[in-house]
Amino acid sequence: MTARRGALLALRLVVALALLGLAFRMAAASAPPGTGLVAALRSAWVRPALLPWAAALACFGASFAVGALRFRLLLRAAGLAGRYAAVLRAYLVASFFNLVLPGMILGDVYRLDDARRDAGSTAAVAGLVALERLLGMSALGAM
Repeated sequence: MTARRGALLALRLVVALALLGLAFRMAAASAPPGTGLVAALRSAWVRPALLPWAAALACFGASFAVGALRFRLLLRAAGLAGRYAAVLRAYLVASFFNLVLPGMILGDVYRLDDARRDAGSTAAVAGLVALERLLGMSALGAM
C-alpha cells in the first residue's frame, strides 16, 4: 500500500468514526434525563416500531424493482434482449457494488459487463447505462 492510499484510508476511517461519534452524541442528547447512552440505545433496539421498518423496506425493494424495470425497458427500446429476472439480479449486484465500494461507478461497470454479455454490443449497452444513470439523477433533481 502506498503512502497516499494509506493516508486516504486513514482519512476515511477518521471521518467514519467522527460521524459515528456524532450519531452516538445525538442519541445520548435525545435520551430521557438520567439515562445513559447505553440505556437509550438499548431501549431503541428492544422495542423497534415494526411498521415504519417494514414500510421502509418495502419502499427500498420497490425502488430496486422499478429501477431494474426501467433498465429493462431501455434495453428493449434499443432492441437488446434482457429477461427481467436477469436484469434485476444484475441491478441488485450493481447497487451493492455502488453502495459498498468507493467511486459509485463500479456497479455501473458490472451492469455494463453483465448486459454486454447478453446483448453483444458494448457501445450500445454503455450508452444505455449512462442514460439510465442520467434518468436517475434527473429524477433526484426533480424531487
